[in-house]
Amino acid sequence: QAQHPRQPHQLLQVQRQHLHRHPHQPQPKQHQQHQHPHRHRHLQVQHPHQHQRQHPHQPQVKQHQQHPHQHQAQVQHLKVTTTTTSVALPSQCFSYTSITDATRLMTYGVATSQCDYYYFLSTPVWVRFSGAGGTMLANYYTSIYRCNTDAPGWYTGSLPAVGSTVTGTVCYYWASNSCNWSNSVSVTNCNGYYVYDLIRPTVCNLRYCTM
Repeated sequence: QAQHPRQPHQLLQVQRQHLHRHPHQPQPKQHQQHQHPHRHRHLQVQHPHQHQRQHPHQPQVKQHQQHPHQHQAQVQHLKVTTTTTSVALPSQCFSYTSITDATRLMTYGVATSQCDYYYFLSTPVWVRFSGAGGTMLANYYTSIYRCNTDAPGWYTGSLPAVGSTVTGTVCYYWASNSCNWSNSVSVTNCNGYYVYDLIRPTVCNLRYCTM
């Protein structure tokens, strides 16, 4: 049976039916994956403290970092490390005559005037002063009649370095003359004390005084 062709107004209605839906019927939306606008940028930006990705078979090279106080400790260790050298002392530092007479002090007055002319010989002898009698020859004078004698003797020379020996002069104060008489003596530095190579004075009453 032959169908009647649709009228133009019927075609228009059919097209409108397809195009126009119910106002409350939601239109189907195509699914689109929503991507954060900064997501792609976030994947590309690397944190400044993040290590770069290496090949799985490539060994990582670690930089040696020194502790901030390690170098300072090494410097301090070098500062406290010292080298000491010992000085050989001469034989007179171990073989001498010890004198501890307190009346030889330059500060001592006169009780009974003594004279070293009879105490020492013409041959020098190594002497160490110690104890109450002082530790070395006096290097000054005050007046006559000191250290239990008439003309006190005092050392006018220099003192040597450790292990060394020098020659100096002992003067005897008398009649306002600081060096009315004199004689030569040797002095050795024994690293903590001195020893003197003394001879008898020329006249009486003269005496070696100490301090």
